[in-house]
Amino acid sequence: MIATRDSGAMLSKMPMQNNPVSRPAPRTQAAASRRTLIRVLSWNLLRRTGADLQDVASLIQSRRPDMMLLQEATEEFEDLPRLVGGHLFREPMHGRIYGLAVWSPHPIPRPVPLRLPVSTLPGRVPPRIAQIVQ
Repeated sequence: MIATRDSGAMLSKMPMQNNPVSRPAPRTQAAASRRTLIRVLSWNLLRRTGADLQDVASLIQSRRPDMMLLQEATEEFEDLPRLVGGHLFREPMHGRIYGLAVWSPHPIPRPVPLRLPVSTLPGRVPPRIAQIVQ
């Protein structure tokens, strides 16, 4: 779980050994400089029925994440850098109008798509993918 700077309530509910607030501060300046916190936001856009491009652009402008992970992102989200700058990679899902996308204001390497195991759930569950972002 990655928490943002604004999730103090969430952090207080985490077990103490996993709670970054409860960890002792680094003892040296060198140790402090090695630790970098990043703000990551994730949003399932629900294809064309949930959030639209302007909703995501507004969230980026107000929350200023270091990285934004988007699920069910349609082709229109390829215009996101035009609105807010930064870099976007989108991985379409075969046979679907949506896919996964990652946006960052910083240059990042192209994510590596990872095919996930086929779901054994009953019904029509599409083949699933993930992205490895480094």
